[in-house]
Amino acid sequence: MKSPQLKSWFRKVHWLLAVLASLPLLVLGATGALLVFPTWLSEVGSGISHQVAVGGERLSYDAIVTSMQRALPEGDVPTRIVFPPDKTGVVTATTKLGNKIVLDPYTGRALEVSRATSGLHSIVLHLHVNLMAGKVGYWITGLSAIAVCLLSISGIVLWWPVGALNWSYLLVNWSTGWKRTNFDLHRVAGFYVSCFLLVIGATGAAMVFWPQAEAIVGLITWSKPSETRPMKVTQQTGPTISPNAAVELAMENYPGHELYRLYVPAKPEDPYRVFLNMPEQMETRLTEVRLVINPYSGAIEHTEDPSTRSRADTVMMWVLPLHYGTIGGLPLRIFYIFVSLSPWLLGVTGTLLWRQRRRKKRASQKPIAPPVGFAP
Repeated sequence: MKSPQLKSWFRKVHWLLAVLASLPLLVLGATGALLVFPTWLSEVGSGISHQVAVGGERLSYDAIVTSMQRALPEGDVPTRIVFPPDKTGVVTATTKLGNKIVLDPYTGRALEVSRATSGLHSIVLHLHVNLMAGKVGYWITGLSAIAVCLLSISGIVLWWPVGALNWSYLLVNWSTGWKRTNFDLHRVAGFYVSCFLLVIGATGAAMVFWPQAEAIVGLITWSKPSETRPMKVTQQTGPTISPNAAVELAMENYPGHELYRLYVPAKPEDPYRVFLNMPEQMETRLTEVRLVINPYSGAIEHTEDPSTRSRADTVMMWVLPLHYGTIGGLPLRIFYIFVSLSPWLLGVTGTLLWRQRRRKKRASQKPIAPPVGFAP
């Protein structure tokens, strides 16, 4: 197949994918840009600052759990508690009955108690995850993420010069007419964001189709996922240990780490789950340690850390930080905003390109009028 024919085929595939996935990708791009800074989004939605004044020592884990229980409706308890990466951040939690709570970890004062599904951040997140359409929407976002990967690959093929590479393939010529400028914008912008869109699309698809992604990564790395963490404990009699005791036990085994997430038992069969990170890895979480602790015996029933993870698990640990852009600090997060919004630019410029090609094709198919006075 000659190169022009190959590009023509890729152009048709590129166009078809863009048409089929256009609406979901526009929604995913806009919501993804907003979710680059989730704390800011939560603050805007609630009107409550997630930064607090540092006053003395932070409350103990027992006191934090107790303060949350006092602020919650009767019968509700915090189950998933997230601790901030810095001293000025708030502690947040989701609860057994589907509420969320924001707590000042120095005073124990509840800054916000609301439904976990309410608020701007929750709406944007659900739009991004499943288009607020349940399981069907979940599949649509997953397939749209795969479409992003294919669009990125086909876009690179279409960008690739047939002859020698020159600067015109890397820069937008603003001095020509709008048609040429539009073509350059689509081609050049698509080239610069394609690799990042490929990463975001691949990791997004992996998050939706996690078991399938694990299987593929396992085949590539010639390894299997590590042993599944037990989610229930066998011994369910006697008094239970406190959150303080569970966290201290975890930190004794992993000195120098800090608490990132704490799962508190909400039912008799639930264990404590303690997630630790090194201070410099609190956002990337690539070296995260996860422990399952029996709340009755205080025994560590399962441990997962970098030394025990399989090659497949190590690769899968990169999925979330690559998708969220947390591995490169603030500069990469800011760049991720532009990458997330690029489907809007590429959608507009691509539509204009399609219209230009349609008009050109129609003009070439118009019959030529015979000269005046001509008789067959």
